[in-house]
Amino acid sequence: MGFGFNLLFFPMLLLSGIVCIVWFLLTPADRRPATLASIALLYATGFIGLVVIFLLGMWNEARHAPIQPTRADIIGTYRIDRDMFPGLQADWQYEHYRILITDQDSVVLEVLDHEKVIRRFSRAFEQVPVSGLLHYRWQFTNDADSLTHHIIATEPVMYRQHSSYYYVFHSRRYGNMFFRKE
Repeated sequence: MGFGFNLLFFPMLLLSGIVCIVWFLLTPADRRPATLASIALLYATGFIGLVVIFLLGMWNEARHAPIQPTRADIIGTYRIDRDMFPGLQADWQYEHYRILITDQDSVVLEVLDHEKVIRRFSRAFEQVPVSGLLHYRWQFTNDADSLTHHIIATEPVMYRQHSSYYYVFHSRRYGNMFFRKE
């Protein structure tokens, strides 16, 4: 209810005020107190209605706003979200990859074989990003690291939803990989 609402609200308020004044002036003198009470009731009802609409709008906006994770929320272990795109590929990726976001501002990719860590790849970044609009993009400090695994070769993006968030790591071999915190 931005600019368009304001364009209509104030002219309508002015027009209704003029109509009420004309109504009051055209009313016979003995009925003016009742007319004044009717006008006050109409304005009070309209004001209460606008307050209710405003409060419903604020409640709806707060209910649908994406969560705001903190640094402590982000640090932890992430696995492939098999519900995002279920299937054999997601199951295989879940069994073979795990991401750790550490409190030392680094991301660690663990390559697994039946929950046993075979190899670790690590990248450092400036700081765990915990502010922004809809998407959070990291900035890695070592941009041209030839030893970096293809999954963590580029900065991931965090997508926030109403009650959760997930990271998307783009791999040149697998495409987008969706990781959720365990």
